[in-house]
Amino acid sequence: MPFAHQLGSLFYPACCLLCHASHQSLRHWVCDPCYAGLCALPLAGQRDIRLGNGRVLPVFSRWLFDDPVQKLIHALKYARHFSLAGQLGAELARRFGPAGWDMQGCTLVPVPLHKRRLEERGFNQSE
Repeated sequence: MPFAHQLGSLFYPACCLLCHASHQSLRHWVCDPCYAGLCALPLAGQRDIRLGNGRVLPVFSRWLFDDPVQKLIHALKYARHFSLAGQLGAELARRFGPAGWDMQGCTLVPVPLHKRRLEERGFNQSE
């Protein structure tokens, strides 16, 4: 850990984004107990969406967009805690990867970002 970061943590100790407790070691802004709780949340599941042509498209979601997930997504998008992306992505891969659901033949669809939002945030979550 760089010296400046160590010095800064003396005056501004790291706090978990979810429980707000001070922790000596945080993994990407979330303490280990909160991360374990996040991973233990049940899958949001599958919803079937009927397309205009009558086909049914199954849509999978890891979490419902509610606390605590909403708080983390907002921290990633608006407070620029970019390291959360890797942590949340690892959990998605763990649950939907080879050990999770069979995703063969599925398509991951990124949601495009408007140019104005790109200027505000400085990154595009779909890239």
